Amino acid sequence: MHRQAKKTRLIDIACRLGVSKATVAAVLSSGGSGTVRFSEEIAEKIRRTAREMDYQPNISAKTLAGRASKVIGILIDSYAAVPRFRILEGIEHEATLRGYRCMIGEAHDSLENLRRNYDIFMQHGVDGVVCLSHDYPGTEEEFKRLFSDTLDKIVFIDVPNHPDASYINIDRTASTRQAVRHLHEQGARKIAFVRGLCSWKTTLQHEAGYRNAMEELGYPERELHIINTRKELIQQREISEDSISCLIEHDVIPKKIDGIIGMNDLMSLAFIKALKAAGKSCPRDVMVVGYDNEKFSRYTAPALTTVDENYELQSRMIVDLLLEKLSHPEKEMKGCFATVVPQLIIRDSTGKKETKEGFQ
Repeated sequence: MHRQAKKTRLIDIACRLGVSKATVAAVLSSGGSGTVRFSEEIAEKIRRTAREMDYQPNISAKTLAGRASKVIGILIDSYAAVPRFRILEGIEHEATLRGYRCMIGEAHDSLENLRRNYDIFMQHGVDGVVCLSHDYPGTEEEFKRLFSDTLDKIVFIDVPNHPDASYINIDRTASTRQAVRHLHEQGARKIAFVRGLCSWKTTLQHEAGYRNAMEELGYPERELHIINTRKELIQQREISEDSISCLIEHDVIPKKIDGIIGMNDLMSLAFIKALKAAGKSCPRDVMVVGYDNEKFSRYTAPALTTVDENYELQSRMIVDLLLEKLSHPEKEMKGCFATVVPQLIIRDSTGKKETKEGFQ
């Protein structure tokens, strides 16, 4: 019969390091607040030893005592595009640096299920919640109905459908404007924007950026080329070769498009492949810009010009916003608290060697 492993206690960590239990508790339980003084060197030793000894805080006891659980909940759509999970990874990293752990709640195309996950978080004593997925077209009133009573404990990435919510904004309109201008500077004169079927807010932001840039360059409405794919390719779950080939055959080649802006890197690489199959090449015949700066985009042939949203900065900002909101419940915190401005990464698919261009 195996004896159950003894659970590590605060006093066990204190004895190993030769410090007081109060010091260990101050570092691990309350994040250093209170009257107990200690150096950052001691704090780091305590956190490292706690990990080595597999210390597990008693969250239920903390909650009953009215103390913070030091746990952040994260809501995400299980079918979200890959970059959303990169932000999730970043949030977990930033939370850990601040002494927090994360709990993940997934749902798909359902605000009701996201709200249920939020309620489960609260039942487990989670301090606050970051919501990464909330932009479901046509659900504005449903969002207000479901989330109006949560706004004191939740923050969002991207503009949510409630005027009193706290959020970090991503300026995708500026990034698409810059992509259009870059293609034009490189000699493209018939520039197309390729979008999926759904009218996500992010999609509309990209389209607005394309329209604004083309208007600034003097193009009339009739010379804009907004191409709708047959499938919702922004989800990246299925890139249909038939759909891409049809797009090339019926839009890009007959209309002599010489510049393409895709909604994501995977879509843009599918265009490059379809162009090659049609006897055309990138960037000689058609220059292509992607989006998301996926890790593979640097190593494709040609290397893909793309846009980087700076997910590390997004993660840091959203965690800081949530903790600020939780630390000062008396303050009225609503609206946009910061805007992340993406960066154009210029590579061979638009005919230039790699450089970076920021937007202001």
